[in-house]
Amino acid sequence: LSANIAFIYPNLKELSRSLLSQLEDIQEKSVSTPPENSSPATTTAQSSPYLDMTAIRQGCLDPSFTFNSATAEPVSPVAPRPKSVLVTGATGFVGAFIVYELLSQGAGVHCLVRATCVEEAQRRLVETLEFYDLWDSSYVPLVKVVVGDMAQPLLGQSPDGFADLADQVDAICHSGALVDWMRPLEDYVGPNIVSTHEILRLASTGQRKAVHLVSTISTLPRHMGCMLAPDDREYGYGTSKYLAERMLAAARWRGVCASVYRLPFVTASSSTGHFRRDQGDFLHNLIAGSLELGSFPSLDGDLSAVLPIDYISRTIVSIMIHDIHRIGQDFDFVNTRAPRFNDFFKAMIAIDGGQEIVPFQTWQARALKYAAAHPTSPLARIASILDGYASETAASMIQGGMPFGEHVLGDNDYPAPLINEQTVRRYVKRIKSSRKEQSDVLAASSPISDCAQAGGVCR
Repeated sequence: LSANIAFIYPNLKELSRSLLSQLEDIQEKSVSTPPENSSPATTTAQSSPYLDMTAIRQGCLDPSFTFNSATAEPVSPVAPRPKSVLVTGATGFVGAFIVYELLSQGAGVHCLVRATCVEEAQRRLVETLEFYDLWDSSYVPLVKVVVGDMAQPLLGQSPDGFADLADQVDAICHSGALVDWMRPLEDYVGPNIVSTHEILRLASTGQRKAVHLVSTISTLPRHMGCMLAPDDREYGYGTSKYLAERMLAAARWRGVCASVYRLPFVTASSSTGHFRRDQGDFLHNLIAGSLELGSFPSLDGDLSAVLPIDYISRTIVSIMIHDIHRIGQDFDFVNTRAPRFNDFFKAMIAIDGGQEIVPFQTWQARALKYAAAHPTSPLARIASILDGYASETAASMIQGGMPFGEHVLGDNDYPAPLINEQTVRRYVKRIKSSRKEQSDVLAASSPISDCAQAGGVCR
């Protein structure tokens, strides 16, 4: 809109008529002209009568969604805590720990799981929780798996199934997302943008529900007015989550009660050392890879943008269930008691031994050489990122700036746990255990091992 729009129209009524006319013109053009650069991953969504993909790609919420609230005020402190929560991403890292925290506090949990049948979905969920040592058989009565797909219209449900689900849950925690810095924006449309749109559709259906959106600090540049450029590493992921937050903001204007949790780098559990099942994220691969390599990079920064998964999940669930007067706020995170990178690396060296801290350029050269020689190693998984950094930008790989939002967790509110010797020891032990398990699997699947076990001769 031009800056002089306030002078062109004499009053709000005339201005609104003009804007409506322009929007109708845009709508007619979008119906007649299919969106460019469509991918097979979003074909189903585009052909659905439930979704206007042109609007969704811009972060626009369906205008028909309304919510059971006269105002957009936060839920009253005396409101009952949720009895049944829908969790997306329950078989992922963050989602699994959130499910555990809810179950351990006696809340019923509906877990949306992509599978071919209920039995497969149940197995996937239990296996994930068992992998992280989070499962207990006493949780069975509290868990209900819902077979679906968050990237599809109605979350992959039939209209009747969607309506039933809307009547069964009184809160939603949307933690499911595609998390990857290296993909184009189009890859995130279904899992990150459509999913949020359909979660809000569910919130607008049936009984009133609070919505809890797990987001990322990658959206903060957009909130600060610094646009992410397409050549930025986090452009696709950060933009997709920003558009999801935009939809949530629109829903608030219509009465939904919702909170956003912008997660920093999420690291291993401080109590068990468990890290992401799919070999971890960037920070984990840097640490595990450095242990393998025998050296750590010297980085001038701290771990203030890094928090353990058990702290993150426990804090989110505490607000969802106990600190409910805060629902409606958006939260950023900071670890004010975080150690410096080099101090953390020294703690790992003291426990494991055999490593050293070297200048970043020296470490980078060693790491890239090691990654090339060991294509399945942790360093190989992040080699393409490491290759683009110089020493002066090395710490920025992980270190974030000061939180932008008004409500910051991890300092006085919900203090972050200390990273002490016990925490580091558990983490190192889990890394070494995982490395041994992988070696055993590779050995068991090698032709020599198979032939030896069978008493045969290998060629």
